[in-house]
Parts: sequence; structure tokens; C-alpha cells
Amino acid sequence: YKTMLFTGISTIFFNVNPLVKIDGYHALTSLLEMPDLREESFHYLGLFFQKHVLRLDVQVPVTTKRRRRIYWIYGPLALAYVGVIMSFIAGVLNNLYHKILPDFAVVLLVASLAFIFKKRVRLVFKTARLLYLDKKEFLMSGAARPRLAALAAALLLLLFVPFSRQTLTSEGVLAPAARLRVEAPEDGQVEAVLAKESDAVHAGDVLVRMSSAAATAAAAESAGDRERSAGAARASRSEGDAGSAYRDERKSESAGVALTGAHARLEKLAVRSPLAGRVLTPRTEDLEHRFVQKGSLLLEVGDCRELVVALPVSERLHDDLRVGAEVTAYVRQRPLEAIHGAVRHIAPAAAGQPGTAAPGVEPSLPGEMPDRFVALAFFPNPGETLRPGSFVRAKIAGPRRSWAARGFRILGRWMRTVFW
Repeated sequence: YKTMLFTGISTIFFNVNPLVKIDGYHALTSLLEMPDLREESFHYLGLFFQKHVLRLDVQVPVTTKRRRRIYWIYGPLALAYVGVIMSFIAGVLNNLYHKILPDFAVVLLVASLAFIFKKRVRLVFKTARLLYLDKKEFLMSGAARPRLAALAAALLLLLFVPFSRQTLTSEGVLAPAARLRVEAPEDGQVEAVLAKESDAVHAGDVLVRMSSAAATAAAAESAGDRERSAGAARASRSEGDAGSAYRDERKSESAGVALTGAHARLEKLAVRSPLAGRVLTPRTEDLEHRFVQKGSLLLEVGDCRELVVALPVSERLHDDLRVGAEVTAYVRQRPLEAIHGAVRHIAPAAAGQPGTAAPGVEPSLPGEMPDRFVALAFFPNPGETLRPGSFVRAKIAGPRRSWAARGFRILGRWMRTVFW
């Protein structure tokens, strides 16, 4: 149903969209009585840009005020739409190439985009050639040298001055920083579950009530032994048998200690929360009236005042990871509001590292995909507005590097990993 609904709505949207040459575009051109609206708009804006921005010797066609207004409305919107489509295609190809051939992803992406948009690439090169031929004499003259020097200085500053930090992008799922298991203290039956998923609990709150036939029988047996031993001790004292009275009193005391232990076992059947937090286990009501063995998992409770997310980072970017680095993340439920945290721990080994080879066995070869190191980022959550299980997209702040340094690092890393 969702697929049918989405495809139906998307088909209607694309059909009525006037920014591409289908039904919506032809309806708009018929309404405006301009059959070549797209081509004329792009042509007019291109000549206007060449004349007034690039200062080329071209003539902007003279037209009516109404047509100019339409060109300036439709042209930028259509160009923006083309830019969005190009960005979407580039993103899809980038993800595809990074999964299939990560070593050649950048080269394949550039080649694919150049092939797909070869018409526009040719237009850019043609405009650049016209600009060079038009400004060639001026660039060779002495009057242009101060401007060229200033332009070169600005370009060098832009390339070699580290204005911004390099960021590492990763994804993960929020989880409580502290998380404890609540296990069954005895073999027995779950009588009642008093907490549901996401319920806030305090330390010591009863979460589950259980019953145990073995613990109840042990308590009854210890109570009977104590009563019998106490009665035998009283009878021995009345008969003047001090030795038997002493022996029966010791038996009564031992039975009392056993009864105290049995009562402690019964008290533990009221399973309590080990810490303040929230219940993380889903469908807790399914536990009711079930028989569980000692040590079986009943519930999980997590302290949600601080959350942690495991962020896998490619081993090629491991040198850019630092403990204490700032992390900015966006939760799917609140895409416009960022949360801020920091990296506190970086795994000492890659997550996909193979085990140590046995004697006489060849070690495993490294995989085709680069291994990943896991960085643990912690986020404060004092109001507990964030819930565990939320998917986040995170950006880890790396060191400040210039654009030139970033390019040389990528090129050098690519040369070492692929060719060396």
C-alpha cells in the first residue's frame, strides 16, 4: 500500500512539475504562449551572465518586459532544480562506488558525472575559452599584474590557510551510557511485571514479582525444624536433661538461621531495579506467568541521563580521530536540532579484525573493504528528552587542515593503499 501510494503521488508530482519538460511544462508553455520557454530562459540568462559578470562582448537579446520577468522567474528555478537533481545523482553514485570500489570511488564519480552531464561540461569549457580569448590581451598587460597578484594571494590563502576543521561523518544508534541486566534470582514463575518499556524507575523499585516453590518449601521446612527443635529443648529442660536441652537449642538456632536465609530468598523474588533509569526491554508483559530459570534475563534498565553512540570510522581516517573531539549529531526525530557531545574512547583494534590464526594455519587476508574503528561518543541528556534506540547522523570534528593539505592527504593515502 505504501509503495503504491508513494509511486502514485510521485508520478503526479513529476507530471505537474513545470521545471522539467513533461506535462506540467507543456501546460505552462501553452498558458504563457512561449513554446521554447526553457531554452529561451537559459539562453537569456547565459548571455546576461557573460555580458554583465564576465564582461564578454556579447549581445543580450532585446525582449519585452513581460518576457524578461518570466525568464528571471523560470530560469533560476529550473537551474536550481537541475542542481538538486545533479546533487542527488552524485550522492547515489558516490555511495555506490564507495561500497563497490572504495579505492577508485572519486575517479569513477568524476568520470560518471562528466559523462552524464557532458553537454553542460562542454558549455562550461566553451565559456571559459571565450573568457580567456576575450581577456587575453588584458591579462598579458602590465595593468593586470596587481589584480592577478591579489587574486593569486587570495587563492593561496584559501588553499593553504586552515580556516575550518575536517569532519568525519558516521552513523549510529543511541544507547544508555550505563546499562544493567535484571536477572531471575531463583527458578520460579513470574507472577507480575510492574514496569513496561520506557517507564522511568528509581533504584530499589520492584520491577517483577516471582514465586518459587523451592524457596517456599525451604522456608516452611526451616520453620518446622525450628519449632520442633525449640519444643524438644523445652521438654529436655523440664526433665532436667541439660545435654539434650543444649543440643536441641543449637538445632533450633541453626534452623532459625536457615529460616532467615529462606526469607531472604523469598524477598529476592520481588526483583528490584539496580539503578535509576528507564526500562529498555520491549514487551515486558510477555513475561507474566512464565517459568524462568535462575540467571535468566528478565529486564534491562539503563541510565538515560547520558547516552552513548558507537560511531564506526574507516581505518583510513583513524589518524584524524582524537579522544575529546567534539561531536555534532542530528536525531531522526528532531532533524533541525543538533545535539552535542564528545569522543571518550576509541577502539584499539578494528571492528572487523580477524582472529589470531592457529598454528600451521595461514592467517586470513585483509578484506577488500577497509576495516572500521569504533569511536564511542557520549551525549548529555539531563531532561531525558532523547530516547535510546534513536538513529543519529554524527559529524566528528577533526583537526584544522587547509584544503590543499586535505587534497594531498587523500592523494597520498590513495597512492599508498592502491599502488604501493
